[in-house]
Parts: sequence; structure tokens; C-alpha cells
Amino acid sequence: MRQRGAPALARLAAGRASLIRFPVTNRPQFVALREALAILRQPEKGTPQLGVMALALLQQAFGGTHPVAASSRALAPFEFRVDPASFPDVAAEVLTVVRPLFPSGNPLVDAELARTLAALGDNHPDTATRMLGAFGVQSPVASDIHYLACLARLNPGGPAPGLTNLAEVFLWLDNKIGDAGNMPGLNWKTRVTELATELIERHPDIGLALIGNRQLPAPEHAYLCESLGEPRIDFARERFMEAAEGLSVQRWNAETIDLLVRKPSEKLFTGLRVLWSRPELQSAIIQALARQPAAADREKFVAALESADRATLQSALDALTALPDNAPAQTIGAVIRVLQHALARPEFAGVRTSALAWLRKNGGLQLEVDESFSDRRSLELIYRPVLHWFATSHPAAALELSGMDVETYKFWDQAIRDAPFVTGKAQNGATLFKTHRCADCHAGGPGLGPQLSGLNERMSPAGMLRAVVFPHQDVPPGEELLRVTLRDGSLLSGAVVLQTPETLILHQSKGDTGQWETIRLPQSEVVHRRQTRESTMPVGLMKGTNARDLADLAAYLQTL
Repeated sequence: MRQRGAPALARLAAGRASLIRFPVTNRPQFVALREALAILRQPEKGTPQLGVMALALLQQAFGGTHPVAASSRALAPFEFRVDPASFPDVAAEVLTVVRPLFPSGNPLVDAELARTLAALGDNHPDTATRMLGAFGVQSPVASDIHYLACLARLNPGGPAPGLTNLAEVFLWLDNKIGDAGNMPGLNWKTRVTELATELIERHPDIGLALIGNRQLPAPEHAYLCESLGEPRIDFARERFMEAAEGLSVQRWNAETIDLLVRKPSEKLFTGLRVLWSRPELQSAIIQALARQPAAADREKFVAALESADRATLQSALDALTALPDNAPAQTIGAVIRVLQHALARPEFAGVRTSALAWLRKNGGLQLEVDESFSDRRSLELIYRPVLHWFATSHPAAALELSGMDVETYKFWDQAIRDAPFVTGKAQNGATLFKTHRCADCHAGGPGLGPQLSGLNERMSPAGMLRAVVFPHQDVPPGEELLRVTLRDGSLLSGAVVLQTPETLILHQSKGDTGQWETIRLPQSEVVHRRQTRESTMPVGLMKGTNARDLADLAAYLQTL
């Protein structure tokens, strides 16, 4: 392509200026659109850089694509904010100009041409066929993901020959990452599964090709089976069962377990028990064993009550409720701790229901609970009678759960009950907040603690104080410690500061000094990680205070 010169750049500048004057609306910005199309209509007079700039301007004319974020859908960066379907004539004109340009032979230009065609939902079968040429044994993984997302957004109006080859592409991805020595992203499997699901829903033959591929029944590919949907996933499970006969159970991963347990058998459960020593598989094992609870696995279900995972907790509770319990006093503290954990997480409704079922069957609970409201503050008030019942009916278990000696526990429990909340002085509480080192983490310190603004809307005054005095009983989201196992067998725990595909950064407490040290770990050295239900906040912060001091602190916290 030859340099087109100042006129093209001037048109791009005019188009950008129109976008600045008229921000994103519910309709395309036509000035920017016209300038971009004028440049794209004469590609032989431009440069690859100019083509990319014109395509970016065209995309912005439709409001741009949705931003990329860790929590966003894989297809979000391939969808315009302004729906092209609302402007069919405009979309058709753009497709008429853009479609013949792909492929151009320039990787950068082709990536944006494909993105534009995908966001417009091009329905021409030739477009999908041409995009298949972007895949190959040597094509970069990032490029493969880009074009898979583009193909998932296309709407070919007729057969698109060759799309079944995408089954092979999905099976290549993990091998390509391994060959390149790269670590997959934290949400890698979720993103790939989302793309596979979208493509298989549009083109079922891809799913059939995936099931029939001889490379499928390998543990590293088990996660892809989730994208098959019913009833195809059962055919895939049969293939994995056949392969498992000649495969050591030590090669199984969590996705393999989830797939195989769709048809439980005692032989399968025996293999799972062999794998219990692998911490990274324990959540999947618990959810599998809970399908047919056995007394021999009771200790495993009790151990699983230390998990922070919702599905694991509910499976363990349901299994324990189904099994006879000859020593409920040894389990009730763990069940109550799960319940406290679930109270800080409104979405854990199933866990709370399962915990109540166990308490009624094995703990003697006769109270009825009505979750008419499910915000955190309401849940605290709704379940307060249950926690009071526990403390009075099972005092030894309540004491053990607090982690304190009997006198200390009784002192703080009574101090919170006696706190004169009505006369609490926020000014005195602000002083306590600083002198007892709360501000170190919650007001400009290393940032380990959560934001306290609006705390009054989430917790009652007594609930705030219990969270301070008994920090490990009711750990809110974001305050839990992460425990990791490294390749050399060593264990570390700390508060997560940052996670990237390459690096994990933790803040680790230096004993009871109130100080923290920063630990930077390569993700390649972390072989297992588990979110604990231990708080980053240490016990004993309010040592030396009394009921009136607690009321003052609560008054201050309510002002934040």
C-alpha cells in the first residue's frame, strides 16, 4: 500500500473530532463513519497503519466495543455498544466495504477487519471460511483466541465449510501454550469454554467433531466437555470412561472428575479416595462423593467445611446431613462457622439452608428462619437467634470456635452485649480507630482491609464489634487469607495484593507485631491455592478497652 498523505489523516482527524463533540449515543456517529469508509474504499492508496486507524474510527462510530476486563465475557470486545441491527442499511453499507478487504495479508489490519465483521454479525458464509485460514500449527495462541471469538460472533446464513476443523483448534490451544512455555491466564479455561459453547450452539457439528476426535479423552481437555451441552456431554463422558481404564488416576484433574462422576460407580469413588491427598482436587472429590455419601468418607466431608467454595460447602453439608452422626458435638462448631461465613455472602443461600438442615437434625435446633430479606445486615439480624441458641446450648463449642480462653471469650461477649450504643461518641471512637491500629489497614495503610464506607448500611453496631473482636468468625469477602503450596512443598498464606497470569503478590503477617511483609511469587511455582476462611485481621486489636469504648468505636464506624 502506498502512502495516502495528508488528506487521509485530515479525514481521520475530522472523524475523531466528531466523536469528541458527540459522545456515545444509541445511534452511529455518521461523520466518523463516512470518513473511515472513504479511506477504506481505496486501500491501495493507504498504509497498514492508516487502515488500522480507519477501522478503529469505524468501530468508535458504533460506540466502540465493550472494554476488556477480568470479569467480562470473552465476546465483549467483539460487540459494538451501538447495536448494528438497529441500523440495517448502515451495517450493510459497512459490510459491503469491509468484507472484500479481508484478508489483507497484514496481521494487524486483518485482526481489526475480522473484529469489525464479527461485531457487525456478518452473515456471509465466505467470511467464516476465509477466517479459518488464520489458524495453523504455528499461529500464536492470542491470534487463535481472537479469531475464535470473531467466528463466534458471525451469523453465516448457510453452510460454512470447514468449521468442524475448529474442534482441532480447541484441542491445540493447551499444547501450544505448553510448547511456548507460557502460563495460561487465570480465567483461561472459562474463556475458552465460553467460546466453544457459543460456537457449538451455533454450529452443532463442531461439537460432534470434538467428541469424535481421538485427542479429546485426555485430562487436559476435559474442561472443554462442559461446552458440549446435553446430551452430547454424555457421549464425551463415555469416551473418557473408556480412556480412564488405561490411565492412572494420578493423571486425573478436577474437570476429569466432574465429567466422570456424571455416572457414579464404586470403582470411580475408590479412585477418588486415592486422590484425596492432592489438595487441588479435594473440592471436586467432595462434590463427587456427596452424590452417594458413605460413612467411610465422613471425615472428608467434615474437613471440607473449612473450604471457602460455595458448591463444596453445600455438598459437604448435605452429605453430613444424610449420614448418621454419632458425635455431633465435634462437628457443630464447624457447621456454625460455615453458617457465619455464609451470612457475609447473601448469594450463599443454599449453604445457609443446608447448615440449618444439619443443625435441626443433629444439633437440636428448633428455631424457624425466614429469609424475607437477604442483604448482609438483614441476615445478621435474622440469624442472631440461631447464633445465640448455639452460644447458650453449646457453650464449649462456642468457646472453641472463638479461639480464646473461656474468660477472654466471656469478657468480650458480655462487653458487646453491654455496649451503650445510644450514647457512643464518634470522636472518641475515631481516636480508638487510630490508637488500636485499625487505620493501618483501613485508612491509607498497605490497603489490606476492605473499604469501611457505608458500613452502617451493611452491619448492625453489634455486628461491627463482633467482626472486630472475633475476626475469624464472620470473614467478609475480600478479607480472607489465601494459602498456597509451592513446588518445593513449602506453604505460605497471606492477603492477595495482586494476581496476574505471571505473578502472585501476597502480604504476609510478621507474627503479632502488626507488621506485614510483601512476598512476590511466580505463578509457575504455585501448584495449589486455597481461599481460607481466616481473616487478615488479627485477634486482640481491642485489648485494654471496655464496653463504653466499644460503643464509641461503633459510633465512629457508623459515620464512615
